[in-house]
Amino acid sequence: MLNPTFSPNHSNRITGDYIAPIDIAESSLRGNASFDTGIEYRLQSVYGDEIWLKLEKAGFTVEKLNNSSILEVCAGNGFLTFHLLKRIVPSKYVINDLSGIELMQNKKLISSNFSSIEVTYLEGDIHEPLINEKFDLVIGNSFLHHFHNVPKAINSILAYVKPGGAFISLHEPTPLSTVVEGAKIYALPFGILFPTLLNNLIRRRYQGPPSETDLWMFEKIKLKKVLKKLGITDYSFYSWNLFRPIIVQKNSMHLTQKKSFLTDSETKKLHKTVLIDSILSKILPARFFWLTLYCNKKMKIVVVKLAGGLGNQLFTYCAARRLAYVNKATLVIDNISGFKHDKEYNRSYMLHFFQLSHRFTNFFERIPNQRFFNKVLLFFNNRLKFENRFILYQDDINFDKRLVNLKLRYKYTYIQDLWQSENYFFDIDALIRNDLSINIGLNAECRITYQNIISNNSVAVHVRFFESSLNSTFTLNELYYLNAIERVIHNQINPKFYFFSDKPDLLHKLFEKLSIRNVEINNFSNLHITKDIVEFYLMKNCKHHIISNSTFSWWAAWLGKNNDQMVISPNFTSLSGICGWGFRGLIPDKWEII
Repeated sequence: MLNPTFSPNHSNRITGDYIAPIDIAESSLRGNASFDTGIEYRLQSVYGDEIWLKLEKAGFTVEKLNNSSILEVCAGNGFLTFHLLKRIVPSKYVINDLSGIELMQNKKLISSNFSSIEVTYLEGDIHEPLINEKFDLVIGNSFLHHFHNVPKAINSILAYVKPGGAFISLHEPTPLSTVVEGAKIYALPFGILFPTLLNNLIRRRYQGPPSETDLWMFEKIKLKKVLKKLGITDYSFYSWNLFRPIIVQKNSMHLTQKKSFLTDSETKKLHKTVLIDSILSKILPARFFWLTLYCNKKMKIVVVKLAGGLGNQLFTYCAARRLAYVNKATLVIDNISGFKHDKEYNRSYMLHFFQLSHRFTNFFERIPNQRFFNKVLLFFNNRLKFENRFILYQDDINFDKRLVNLKLRYKYTYIQDLWQSENYFFDIDALIRNDLSINIGLNAECRITYQNIISNNSVAVHVRFFESSLNSTFTLNELYYLNAIERVIHNQINPKFYFFSDKPDLLHKLFEKLSIRNVEINNFSNLHITKDIVEFYLMKNCKHHIISNSTFSWWAAWLGKNNDQMVISPNFTSLSGICGWGFRGLIPDKWEII
């Protein structure tokens, strides 16, 4: 509702929630542009304590705001600026106000107290494109009620918030504020029960000119309606200030040039009152208090559905990781749907061995596994252009640059399939390697092997058997391994070969056909974790790699730590079946193909 200094005629002309008619808007702009509150005297720590209590209630601690980028809107003469910079050192701090006079006062205060902190000042209307940047936090103190068009102001402010960032408006008036601010304790019960009626009575009796700057008193229900229309769903209201304004008014504790600081007894009284209000705000309904509004700018979400073995899971994860990263979206892992019906291989989620920090999907974020539902969903999804799809999958197995250039359109985007190419994530190479660092406990047998691997010129040789015999269509024959080993021996000094396989018993049969020295075949037992992850860890620590037509050994080689490593890959092509290999984009340019 309008501030009660405005007449019933003004109030009756309000057609939208917190949108003023043009004459009030023009008057408000003039008033805010010439606003001058003078020198800021509220610099004692008791005022800062109150601000930080409000911030901490909304989840903002000193640790969280340190090194963050902050835009303070309608900053005025520096009250909030001073108490923030007294406790934090932001990576960037930008101050905005429509009033050049206020900004000048702010600059004097901050430069004299925080000369080591770089602050940028922007004079102008926040509705205008003042700066081409986004911030971790956009914050202001008791300012939102000054705007003649509050929905537009909130929308403009949120445009400056990074995805995952937040906007917070501290200390906004409610209809009860008229009673509290005027210290009319006798009217408090009436104001709590009938706030609109009370303000309308005050409006009718008020004889002075209307305020040029204080326009609104916010009602929680109406403000929620505004936020809903703007599409803002993640917001909170925090209650504050019941007895504090009354105590300040009754005890003449407003600071001016004549009274520029609080005495010790006044400081203690104010501190106690703030704490009492803090406790009461947890007990009493919100209508008893002033409001703090907190809006979180939700990020878009990429849901990655993982399936298959370790190598395939890593490829899908990394493609999704980059998609989320470049679109500043949140990555969420579906570690259930892709394994639920894997009866043939009985595979499970294996990325918990890596240093991933992403959360898992909840029930409502997963696409249901019902076949009919999936068919209907994919029927509509498949008729969309790639850039318009909400479920991303490969049209064929080759590298598809459309994923690299994709801009997310929806709140939720689902990605599944294999995406087997480093080109999907090569530009975030360091980030991927950090995610996929692995540190596992090894038993005595494995520790000996690990020490041998890092101390020798080790070569990991991986043999993947696709069937229970040596004569599978997809299993590489002994000729490939002989040629690859000869190539390594020719190019490396004293290489030692470490053989890894999913079927060690068949590996021995294969070696009956080979005559190689300095070989170790690994067949670990008594492992407290899965054999696959132990072998993967040992393989990636080898200095060179001879890989099979398997994404398992592809990843062990790609994650290898030796900058001068030699990687040999088979010249084998299969675009379908259980072993896709040799397609465009799979093998990095630096690897040898024989």
